[in-house]
Amino acid sequence: MCGIAGMISLGASLVGAQTQLAAMIGALRHRGPEGMGYYSHCAVGQAHARPSYDDFVDRLNGQFAIALWNSRKQRLLLVRDRPGIRPRFIIEHAQRLWFASEMKSLQ
Repeated sequence: MCGIAGMISLGASLVGAQTQLAAMIGALRHRGPEGMGYYSHCAVGQAHARPSYDDFVDRLNGQFAIALWNSRKQRLLLVRDRPGIRPRFIIEHAQRLWFASEMKSLQ
């Protein structure tokens, strides 16, 4: 079971984002302790936790939650499975939009 977390600036600086991302994904370590990664670019920062047995699927059929950053258009796309089995939590605070697979990442 994977976990995602991240933030996008709504005007605030992302200075220190790497530290905040590490704390956020650290709260989701149980979702994928074998593989953790970070991405940050201009206005967005993302992190993921992925178990070693979880292979990438070639079709979006089943349970999923995805965060995709389009750097050319400066847009973030957050999607999840249709039935909502994989939750996606979103809050706006301190001129940033924060998102995660579990609420405890946002506390």
